Amino acid sequence: TQGRDAWDRRLNVRLRGRVRLVNQGLEGACSLDLAGFDRLRDRLDLGLFGWMETGMFGRRAWFDASFQPFAELPEDAAAMLGQLHPALPMADWRQVFDTVAVLARRESGDRRLLEVQGQREGLRPVTWLVDEASGLVHAVETAVLVPGMGMVPRTITFEDYREIEGVRLPMRITTDDPGLGRVERVYETWEIDPEIGQEVFRKHDPAG
Repeated sequence: TQGRDAWDRRLNVRLRGRVRLVNQGLEGACSLDLAGFDRLRDRLDLGLFGWMETGMFGRRAWFDASFQPFAELPEDAAAMLGQLHPALPMADWRQVFDTVAVLARRESGDRRLLEVQGQREGLRPVTWLVDEASGLVHAVETAVLVPGMGMVPRTITFEDYREIEGVRLPMRITTDDPGLGRVERVYETWEIDPEIGQEVFRKHDPAG
């Protein structure tokens, strides 16, 4: 697709904005660094309340925070994180999942959504909710590993798409899960092809 071709020409994308942890009543800054379909770093900075980062590089993923030690995620949890990469809506899902099927139609307000399920062997399925009118992904439903809680259901909603050099990216991303509750990210600035060192995605245990 046109969006996929435009994304393939971009080496890196960096988004910066504000975040609100609704259940905790906290606000701060957020940043999202992306490269291809298999690298990311998602960071939340909450001032006096600390910071947290989630990252992935290929099949490896990790979590780090000011309030708990750096931790490598298990391989299956890393694979699930890869299925939620923010650029994945522009990928060819047939190359990502073993099977892809349209399950049903759903209505959300004035939206008519297609439920598209992707399944990889050994992993929980991912359900993409695709807006029939625009063809854009409105939300994704799956399960993820939350440190201290195990695998929990998560819904990610994508809104306020902007076209940036041929790529349509959501500037508002909301996650809902039993771990942090509702987290609302609103991105205000972006950079296309900034210099992002691979160490950003391949963070190692500082004690290791």
